[in-house]
Amino acid sequence: WYRKAAALAPDSPQGKKAAGAVIRLNLQGQTLALQGKTLDGKNFDGSQLKRKPIVVHYWASWCAPCKNDMLKLRQLQAKYVRDGLTIVGINMDSSAVDAKNFLKTEGKNFPWPHIFEEGGMDNSFATQLGVFSLPVTFVIDGNGVVAHSGTHYSQQLESTVESLIGAANTPAKKK
Repeated sequence: WYRKAAALAPDSPQGKKAAGAVIRLNLQGQTLALQGKTLDGKNFDGSQLKRKPIVVHYWASWCAPCKNDMLKLRQLQAKYVRDGLTIVGINMDSSAVDAKNFLKTEGKNFPWPHIFEEGGMDNSFATQLGVFSLPVTFVIDGNGVVAHSGTHYSQQLESTVESLIGAANTPAKKK
């Protein structure tokens, strides 16, 4: 259906988002470059984190399932922080103020970078990967390749991170 919608209206916002959904649904095993401005105005470039797994989490302050996933991601981060696990949030709020207000009260629980771009669910991050609902998560391996793609936090996401951490640590153990 997404392919059909993208072909029928390729220049419309809906067609572009449908084309992005086709990309998202086939993302596992593909390279994903992640760059943007964080809520605090800093440049973020995921390529600078080579050789370290990254969990990318699309979220919004109004999304209750996102907040639940963020709590689980915080636990995962605490477990693997010494192994270099990085979490990056992609905020889908319409206003940076909403995201900042949420993080002001909850930020100590979610201390990772949060990328923001105006436009909410219609911004380029949502359009490029056809994000229609939240949350959406990806796990990117140390080579920039998507190792897991899904919606909510899952046991599979956690086991993917564990296997990437184990693989990254294996050569170090042999030295």
